[in-house]
Amino acid sequence: PSFDMAALRFYYSKLKRDVPWAFRAERDYRTLRELYGRTSDMPKTTTTHNGEADARWQLEHLIGIMEFINA
Repeated sequence: PSFDMAALRFYYSKLKRDVPWAFRAERDYRTLRELYGRTSDMPKTTTTHNGEADARWQLEHLIGIMEFINA
């Protein structure tokens, strides 16, 4: 999560605001993916190396993980 969090910290500082999370609380999609793996046979159907498509696929996978956790 370090790349994304660094970008968020940068923009918070530009707005002269404190980040609303503690350093130890930094997590991202990869954290849950490593802990729970694939929750279904969800095929990767997005275009390769398309940031928006990758983010949408990750969101769908994350929703599946959260549904698995909350089941």
